[in-house]
Amino acid sequence: MPLLAHPLKILIILFIISCGSLPVATVAAPQPVTEGWEYRWGDLPFNADGTPDWAPTLQPEQWSAIKFPSNPPGRDGRDQVWYRVILPAGDFHEPVLYILSVDLIVQVWLDGQNIYQYGTFDEHGRGKFEGWPWHKIALPTDYESKTLYFRVYSGYTDIGLWGEISLMDNSELMLYILKNSFEDLSVAGFSLLVALLALIFSMLQGGRKTFSSVALFALASSVMLVAESQASLLIVPNAIFWNYLGAGGYYLLPVAMGLMLDQWLGDRRSPAINLIWKLHLAYAVCALSLALAGAVELSSTYPPFDALLLMSLTVMGVLTIPRIRSLAGEQPVVVMSALITGVMATGIQN
Repeated sequence: MPLLAHPLKILIILFIISCGSLPVATVAAPQPVTEGWEYRWGDLPFNADGTPDWAPTLQPEQWSAIKFPSNPPGRDGRDQVWYRVILPAGDFHEPVLYILSVDLIVQVWLDGQNIYQYGTFDEHGRGKFEGWPWHKIALPTDYESKTLYFRVYSGYTDIGLWGEISLMDNSELMLYILKNSFEDLSVAGFSLLVALLALIFSMLQGGRKTFSSVALFALASSVMLVAESQASLLIVPNAIFWNYLGAGGYYLLPVAMGLMLDQWLGDRRSPAINLIWKLHLAYAVCALSLALAGAVELSSTYPPFDALLLMSLTVMGVLTIPRIRSLAGEQPVVVMSALITGVMATGIQN
């Protein structure tokens, strides 16, 4: 059958197609909030009624300027910080502040009122990881020139806001989210198609492990991309659910890569590659199980994995490149694409 003569070529063509994107509807440009940020380490004292004592905010010497409200200098193990900014002028009918992500939980205060909160703060001003969603903070129409305060707790390697911080109209936000997610969802859709085709080829060719590992790699990539896309919260509005799915896909990528190399290198394979994919599989199972059991925070499982993945990719690259000529047909292209994808995935997750 011509369709099955060169199945790997079909998969490679689909991977190439998945790198493209189609034009989407235009949305009004958001207004970035990039100037005038300040920070203050430590929590503010709180009154009996649950409101902060704003006296320290009136002391300029307690605040320091920062270019972007994330990871101020001199952290030294601190896990609480306040940020503030004077909101710029803008012409919005129903203004909202859009924030791509926050490490890890946050309260937002305006005119002495708590206007937004994500996560639960205990009596010590701390809390647990509850996912990495994007945030929409509704603002009053007279927000211009008012000071917005952010109370942040993070036991993670990063502390503060992350990515984009912009003012926009509430009516534009949904389309903006879909536009930002279009490329990720397109690539995820094609990756899922590749995974399904690889499974079909595997079954039609007697359960060949080659296509099973390709299917696992494509499926893990697809799940990770959907979970990391901003539109995922429009499908299921539960950030921690998507973070678990994203972590699972991310942690299984090197397992799939190791299996592919282990199978394709044949007699020239290295025992180290076999050990690498088994080590990553054990890490994925242990990390997700411990996080689900509440023994560790899911966020804390990322930094060790990132370090392990970079070492694994280095070892796999060193072991594979000298043997690349022994691979057949399109296998070298798939292997190099997988290694590059692994490096890019590390960047996406960070």
